[in-house]
Amino acid sequence: MKEILSQYINSLCEVRDMENEFLITGKIRKVLEIESKNEENTLAVEITSSDFEPLPAASYDLPVKIILFGSPGGPRTIGGHVYIANPVFWRVNKIININDLERRDYFRVRVCASGKAYRPGDLSPEEEPEPVPISIVDISLSGILFRTQASFEVNDLIHIFDIQLCDDSPTFSMDCIVRRIEQIPRGGGSLYGCSFVGLSEKEEDALYTTIFKLHRLELQKKRKRL
Repeated sequence: MKEILSQYINSLCEVRDMENEFLITGKIRKVLEIESKNEENTLAVEITSSDFEPLPAASYDLPVKIILFGSPGGPRTIGGHVYIANPVFWRVNKIININDLERRDYFRVRVCASGKAYRPGDLSPEEEPEPVPISIVDISLSGILFRTQASFEVNDLIHIFDIQLCDDSPTFSMDCIVRRIEQIPRGGGSLYGCSFVGLSEKEEDALYTTIFKLHRLELQKKRKRL
């Protein structure tokens, strides 16, 4: 398992407690093998800040799960216990593989953004798309929820573009597949829950960075209200 986890060094990660509450985002700095008098050798990972901001404190031996991103092997979820948590790095010991969580469990952030969408399957090679406006409701590392007056079906492949999630973020363009539909009363259109498909590693990194920033801003606003 150490060899697998080593592929994620310098990759982005997200740490949650076992109640699925978000704790931190960061980057994997090291994968270590720790000797213990009472146990066999156990794995540990060290996590540093992804934005050079100090990391928060955490209780010793707190059980956590870590969602890893960025490796050619795709996202992976591991579990462990916090051993060190200081402003510079966290060390999580007793690492186990709990890669049975689905991408829908990743945190979502609510946004107020717009974009455009069309269904590529409706076009012949010589046709230009006629996109429809969409309003983004929330977004996660695996998918997006948007509202529109246009009509799509479950399992439709949709191309969405001209999406800027915050003032200094890149403009995103990606394909997604419709997974669920919810009608909005009083002519409000429909909500479409979609999962992303075919994102490149560069696109994933840009999306992860933007969502992490949005989530951090959301946490800062909550703290100011307390």
